[in-house]
Amino acid sequence: MKDTLKRKLRLRFVLLSLLSLALIQGLIVGVSLYRNVRDLEEKSDMLIAKLHRSPAGGNRYFSVKIPAGKDTVYPDAVQNVSISSDQAASLARRALEKKEERGFLEGYRYRIYQNENGRKIYFLLRESGIEMCVMAAKNLVGVSLVSLVAVGLILIPVSAWAVKPIVENHQKQKEFITAAGHQLKTPLTVISTHAQMLESEIGENPWLDQIRKQTASLAKMTGDLVTLSKAEEYRNPLVREDFDLSRLFLDTLAPFEAVAAQRGVAVETNIPSALSYAGAKEEVCQLIRVLMDNAVKYCPEDGVISASVTRTPRGVKIVISNPASLQEDPRSLLRRFQRGQSAAGQSGFGLGLAIGDAIARRHGGQLKLKTDREGLFLAEAVLN
Repeated sequence: MKDTLKRKLRLRFVLLSLLSLALIQGLIVGVSLYRNVRDLEEKSDMLIAKLHRSPAGGNRYFSVKIPAGKDTVYPDAVQNVSISSDQAASLARRALEKKEERGFLEGYRYRIYQNENGRKIYFLLRESGIEMCVMAAKNLVGVSLVSLVAVGLILIPVSAWAVKPIVENHQKQKEFITAAGHQLKTPLTVISTHAQMLESEIGENPWLDQIRKQTASLAKMTGDLVTLSKAEEYRNPLVREDFDLSRLFLDTLAPFEAVAAQRGVAVETNIPSALSYAGAKEEVCQLIRVLMDNAVKYCPEDGVISASVTRTPRGVKIVISNPASLQEDPRSLLRRFQRGQSAAGQSGFGLGLAIGDAIARRHGGQLKLKTDREGLFLAEAVLN
């Protein structure tokens, strides 16, 4: 788990850094190319404007005329370019089809002038300028790619140093929770035992009753935290064994079906027979308990809980759904101590779904929470 967390953090660090650099470089390249193209356009349009006012030698261009009310293209002038009448007419028609007063076409910058006598189109040869823009674009993109690769190679060793404190803090947090959970078990057991002994001496007492309830609640929360910590603890490797998931699922569902029936909630199952799976049997059982406990708690009376298991190419998928009205994003319920607004008055600490997600991730999958258009709350656990 430690190595997995470290790899994920390093990968995220490198990708985010490269993405930031790529965005900055993309902006620089884009602005540079835009300025080069705009400069070429402005200079070309200025030359064409001068040619229109007074034709001058030295420029490589040709022009055509289209009399008013006619579609026939007549060559007008050719200066330092080799082009036939048919080619000139073809370029003129293509320029007219673009329906733009000016633009680039076949290495030429063209501009259309129009008056009462008809239209005149100038084509200024700008192949060298266009080639320079293309070459500049290739150079900028090439330099950007090389710099991205170079920075990526530098970030790989740097990322190990950057994420080291985070990994160490995460590790210490898990170890602290596990150690503290074990240390709290003894005093909680002593408090509960003494409360029972004191009650046997003085009889029933509301304060003693509250002590027992709060002690039991604290013991459960401590146990949940330890379970969650162990599920995420890198020193607790996953030991897989083959077992009958169908049988385990049905056995785990049985007590919840009885509780659901008392509330008028029906439980529908779609579980194939003799479906085998290789994983940590006790953890998978706890995952099913977590999802069913959540469904039974928050399913309204006379509702229907659906539970199914299906084989996937890499493992299995467990889906448990129930009617529910959520005001928050279902994914937020995977956070520790996060409870929905509908949880008011219900027992629990908001750790169950976080434990389920940790178990799913230990098995190479994940727990997804979502709602559909029909108002169903779906918990999908994929185990690989």
